Order: sequence, then C-alpha cells, then structure tokens
Amino acid sequence: MDYDEDLSENEFLRELRQHHEATLQQVIQEGWIVCVPRSGSFSNRKFQKDEINAHVLVPRQDLFTAQFDSLDGKEILLVDRILTVKHDAQQYSTRLLFEETFYNSDLRKYCVWCIEQPLETSMCISDNCTSKITNLQEAVNFLQMELLEKELRSDFEVKIKDFLYHNKDLNSVPMQAQRELVYSLYTDCLRTLLEHAAPREKALGSGYYYWSIRVSLETYILYILRRVLLKSLSAGTAAEDAALNKITRNLSEIRLDDLRIRSDLQSRVDGARLELSRLDCFVTVLGKIECLRRTVNHVSHGSSSVVSSDDLLPVLVYLVIKAGLSNWMAQLAFMQQFRFSARSVHETDEGSFLITSLEAAIEHVRSGAISRSVPISPDPRKPTTKKRATSEQQPSAAERLFACIEKGELAEVQMMLARDESGQPSDTALCHPLCTCASCERSWAHQRDLRTCPKDERGFTPLHMAVLCNQIAIVDYLLDHEIDIDVADSDGLTALHHACIRGHQGVLLHMLHANADPTVTDSTGNTPLHCATERGHESCVKALLYLSEQMKVPVDVNAGNENGDTALHLAAKWGYVLIVRILLECGANCRLTNRKGQTPLTVTYSRYIGKLLEYYANVCCDSSQPRTGPQVAQKSKQSGQPHPEHRTIDRLLAAIVEGDTCLACYYLGLEVYRERLPDVRCANGMCHPLCDCERCSAIGETLLERCKRRRALAINVCNSLGETALHVAAATGRTEMVRLLLDAGANVNVTTASEGRTPLHLACLNGNVDSVRLLLNCATCYLDAQDYDGNTPLHLVSQAGNAKLVGLLLRQGANVDARNRHDMTPLRQLELEMSGVLSANYGDVLKMLKRNSQPSSSSSSSFDD
Repeated sequence: MDYDEDLSENEFLRELRQHHEATLQQVIQEGWIVCVPRSGSFSNRKFQKDEINAHVLVPRQDLFTAQFDSLDGKEILLVDRILTVKHDAQQYSTRLLFEETFYNSDLRKYCVWCIEQPLETSMCISDNCTSKITNLQEAVNFLQMELLEKELRSDFEVKIKDFLYHNKDLNSVPMQAQRELVYSLYTDCLRTLLEHAAPREKALGSGYYYWSIRVSLETYILYILRRVLLKSLSAGTAAEDAALNKITRNLSEIRLDDLRIRSDLQSRVDGARLELSRLDCFVTVLGKIECLRRTVNHVSHGSSSVVSSDDLLPVLVYLVIKAGLSNWMAQLAFMQQFRFSARSVHETDEGSFLITSLEAAIEHVRSGAISRSVPISPDPRKPTTKKRATSEQQPSAAERLFACIEKGELAEVQMMLARDESGQPSDTALCHPLCTCASCERSWAHQRDLRTCPKDERGFTPLHMAVLCNQIAIVDYLLDHEIDIDVADSDGLTALHHACIRGHQGVLLHMLHANADPTVTDSTGNTPLHCATERGHESCVKALLYLSEQMKVPVDVNAGNENGDTALHLAAKWGYVLIVRILLECGANCRLTNRKGQTPLTVTYSRYIGKLLEYYANVCCDSSQPRTGPQVAQKSKQSGQPHPEHRTIDRLLAAIVEGDTCLACYYLGLEVYRERLPDVRCANGMCHPLCDCERCSAIGETLLERCKRRRALAINVCNSLGETALHVAAATGRTEMVRLLLDAGANVNVTTASEGRTPLHLACLNGNVDSVRLLLNCATCYLDAQDYDGNTPLHLVSQAGNAKLVGLLLRQGANVDARNRHDMTPLRQLELEMSGVLSANYGDVLKMLKRNSQPSSSSSSSFDD
C-alpha cells in the first residue's frame, strides 16, 4: 500500500484546488471535511463534479455520533477510524489513514482526511470498492447488511445467549473442549445465516462473499466471548508463558546486530515493535492477524529489495523479545485454535503464513539457542571507532584489562592493576610516610586508581565486568582493595543490579556481605529487587529479601519504579509463581497500584497467581476478619500488611519442609540450636577452645550474638490455615523435627482450621510410619481423633491401603468401629470403595479390619455432630 507523505502532491487534491475552486471555498466557509483517496487507489484523470462531491463530508448536528452526509446525498458513518458509506441498501467501508490541516491563500484553514479507497465506486481502479474485511467494525457492518430480517437477527442473538447460559463455566474447560464448543456454535450460526441470506452476484465472486460471511461471523462470536476465551487460554498456558518470559526478559539487552538483521531493515524495526506490542489489544483472530500484517508490512515497506521469509524470521524473533507481551503462548494458541474461517487447518493463505512465522519465532526463542550466542559484552579486540578501524593501534590498557576479567585471568588482572606507568609495581615501600617524591606519588596515584577504576564507553568498571562474567575470584579481589562497590554505569546500574540481572546468586551474596546498597535505583527507578524479579531469578530474590533482614538497610519490598510498578507487579505480569509467593510472604502489598491504576491482580494472566493475590487481598490484608486457631499471628491494622511474625511463621514452615532443622530450631528458639553451635564452631576449625586470634574471636562473637537471641515464635504458633510446625513436620516425614517439637511441648492434638486434622491425621495420610510411631508414643495423643468429615486416622490409612499403618494403629487400640459423618466405619468404607482385583495390601487391610471389628455395629460409636 502506498501512503501519501505529502498530500499536496495528491492528484485528487490538485484537481479540487485547480478546477473546483467554488466547492473548495464553500468547504472552507462551512467548515466541511474533504476526503482524499490515497495515491494509487484511483486512476489519474479529470474528475466529474459528482465524484468530487462524493468526497466532501457535511457533519450532522448530532454531537454524540460521527455521522456525515456527502454532497452527493450519501450517508457516511465514522466508527473506529472506519468510514462506512450507505447508499440504496448497500454499503461498503474504507479506512481513515490520517488527518491533515491545510490553509488557502487567505490563511483560512480546512481539514483533509486521507482515506484508503475512494468513496465513489466509479473512481476505483478495480470494479468495486468493497474492501477486504480487516476489523471488527467492518465485520459487524457486513453482518448487518446480511441480517436484514429482524426475525433472523433475533434468532442469531438468541443462539449466542443460550450458549453463554449453558456454558457458564467455559473458562474452566480444557482448551480443546472450548474450541469444539465454540466451533459448534459457529457452524450452527453459519448454517442459519447461509440459509436465509439471499444469493447475490458479487463483483469478487461467490468465493469472496462466503469468505466474508465466515470471517464476519467468526469475528463477531469471538468478540462476544473474548473475556472468557482469552483469560482461559492465558490461564492454561501460564506455565509455558512464564518459562518463555524468563527467556525474553534475560535477552532484553539483545541488539539488532546480534541476530544479523539486514541493515536496510533495521531502521523499520522500532515502528514494527510498536505495532506488534498492540497485539494484546485485539480480541478476535481477525484483529490479531491484521496486527501481524501491519507489523510485517511496516518492516518491508521502503525496502530496496524483496524481504524473504529468512529475512523476516530474525526480525520477528527480535520483536518477540522486545514487544513486552507476557502471554505469547496464549496469543498463539488463540490464533491457531479459533480461526474457524479458514477452509482447513492446513490452509496456506496469508493469515496462516503470518501465524506460522510468529510460531517459528517464538519456538526459536524458547529453544534457548539465542542465549548461547549473544555475547556478554562487545569484543575488546573489535574496532569500536573509525580511528581504530582504519589503523593498527593496539588495544588500550582498559580494553586489555576488561578482556582479562572476562576470561577470568586473576593473575593478569592483579598484575595490570598493580603496575604503574613505568611498569614498576606500585606496592614499593615509600621513602618515608610523608614523602612526596615522584616515585611515591605514582604509588599513591595507582592505589587511588584501583578504587576509581577506568570505565568503558558504557560506564562499566572492572567490577561491573567481573560481576557480568560471574568471576567471583576477581570480584573478591576488587572488593578486598576497597573499590567503589556502588558505582553506576551510564544507565545507573550498579554491580549489584547486574548480579541480579544475570542471576548470579553467589556474586550477589558476596556483594551484600560487602555492604553493597540494595536500595539504590537505576535511571528508570528500578532497584536490584526489580531487576531480579523481572528476570525471574527467584534465588536472587530470596537472597535480597532474606539477607536484608540481617542488614542495617532493609529492602523495601513495595518500592515502585518510575512507572509505579512494584516487584510484585512485575512478578505477576510475567507469571513467576514462586517469586510472587516469596514477595507476598515478605509483606508485599497486593493492593498497590501503578501509574496506570493497575494492581498486580490486574496485570497477571496466571489463574493460580490471581487466586493467590485474591487470597492475600481478602484474607491476609483484611484486619477486620476474625482469626481462629491457637496463637495465630496478628496483622497490622494500620498498613493492611501481614505482621512480620506472620512472615516468620511461613519461613519456619518452609524450613521444616526443606529439612533445615537447624534453621527451624533457630526460628523457634529451641535449645538444641544453641547446643549445636559449638559443634559447628569446632567443625569450622578453631585453633583451640581458648584461642583469641582474629578469626576465632569473630566466630565467638557470632555465637554469643546468636545465643543472646530470644525465642521468636511460640512452639504452637500456626499460619492462617491453622497449620503448626508439628503438622508440617508430621506431614512431610521430618522425624527429627517431630521429636524435637514433642520434646519442647508441642500440642500433639492441635487441629488445622480448614479440615480439623491433627498431626497424626497428616502423618497417616502421607504414610510416614516413623512420624506416626513418635506421635503415638506421646501419652496425650488422641488416637481416635476425628476431623471435620468424622474420619479418624484409621479411616485414612484403611482407605489408602497402608497395611503397615493399619496394623500399628490397631495394636495401639484404635477404634475399628468408629463412624464418620457418612455413617461409615473404616471397614464399611473400604468395602464400598473397592472394585475389581484387589492388591495384596488391600487384602491384608480387609482381613485386619474384619478380625478386629465387633459382630454388631449397633454398639459402635458414631460421630457426634
């Protein structure tokens, strides 16, 4: 398509100015609008007066609708930049490309609209002006033209309403089932439409006519179902999208040259990126395909040579990485699965080519091949300026230094940083402490140079480069020589930012212990926590948040960047479930809004993350809601955030799940933690018990500081679900932790808030025999405790077929005739649920229950409501 960069050169406008001056004067006087067809859409000739009048629009008096009348008596409607011409029960549409204001010789202005096709059919180069259906409004206009009968229109609407009524839970149905349901609705409506639509002779032939019906009907149905389908697809592909997002976020620094994009196409890429970033704004397959078409056209427009598929693929790969969409897999699935207007799944039309090209680009990014090929930094041996390119100069000292850091050559780095200009080591002893001779001055100057190291064209220091290349030995050397740890590059990024961006947790921990500032922001307001979150490095997020509690400058988990996005916004947007959980546990406010007024719940596409955010918004942040269960941590009413003790409880339970007994005892303040510290101290290799050297003194001070800490949590403290440490330890089979908790006086009969189950229930449910034995050895353990469904531990192990645990409970005196809420004993419940061939375990369980069951069940205990 040819666009007019200068409308003054358009032949239609020239004709209006030169030969229809009276009409132009009337346009200026009345404030009317002139529509000028783009160059190439009409034949260059002398135009008749009625053809000119067809392109002069007179606005109607109704201020609430964009309706016009042309000077030749046609009705014209403007909706979503689409001009629809209605005349003699027929209508066709054309697109408004852009607007421009002109002035005549008297400096009086008039408005000109450049349109895609002429408004008069006789001016078109082709035989008609029926443009291809490219958007929702054109599809609706076409259907309205075909649905002239009111009864047919009513039947059409009833079918869709009935579908929505009978499929209220469509978003919970698998994608393939959704497609089949929507396709059946589409075929039913299409059959009805084709039966009632009067056959017409179309200038483009019946093939185009039926194609228009299919596309229009598909677009209209998908528009009505847009909220259900798009959210459901995004929820179904959340895991795949999150994995892809982590790859694209870690490739955000990629350059055009890295993908070998043709030089003549590089200037068009930024405009194409803006086009493709709007893909999520379109809610129909037609709209999304048109967005892809405009993206490809923008890249190829103005190219001196033909753009092949091989040329297009690297451009699309670059756009997928840079467009900023977080649900690529859902977008692709929607276009592939719900394109009913195609004659077949394997139809090779333009739309299929565009979808297949996008799929190839996405799959190439997902393969991880790009991350292995993109260099961390420009090659220091590669010429960077014209001067270097045209001469044979040797690399500078800074370039050689950076090259050695990238290779991890610590000895070379030490030698280069320790030498002065004359090549002599700078650690030569001074003449005397106050000497100012030339030699001593050089020594002091190079000691300062090590703290203020040279920078490259991006503002990178040797510390930046060592962090980027994960050279922890060189980082350690630089930090030992007191290099400025918080120096920023040209983008405001410190070395700590780059450690979070690259996901180098070891370097990150090393820098935090060296007092790197975790609250510093870059030029866009991003903290290191923002960087680690956006790239999906949960290990770095944990290090920042958990270690910050031991630092004097804690990390603000609710800090926003210049767009107002917190780390929780970024984690929710890109679908990082684990990071969302970590942030919420550390007090992230899920109700904060960014500059667009969006909460983390608004920007996420993950169904699981949405439920998690809703839970924290409705439960954890609702201070007015009463709490149940023993010693539940209270929350701050002023801030609406979970109390810090609540977060510590979650970490306690997480430590138990991971088997970190020492950390769990530390949170509970158990004496066993203090008793084990001397053993750890000896294992670290102290000189002798009374040694007071610098190393052993530091170990002793750390021990004393930890031993002075009081118990942070009560032994029976529980989370919002009523789960105590004993519940979690019993459920996960952490036998050592169960023993320690019981010895410390943990309540063995405490119940959860959601199901009313004791630690014995959970241990039996998960088949942890050793934990069950420990719990039964406790004299206060209630063997026949019943949960909210009336099930005893014996019910649970019988249903699971665990013969070993059934025998253990029966030997301890479990009531085999206890009944649950369904009036079922363990034996009766097992008999009803068993079918087919029984395993040996179920056979043994059945024998034991029958042997211990009473002859009459009338005397058996029942569940007390």
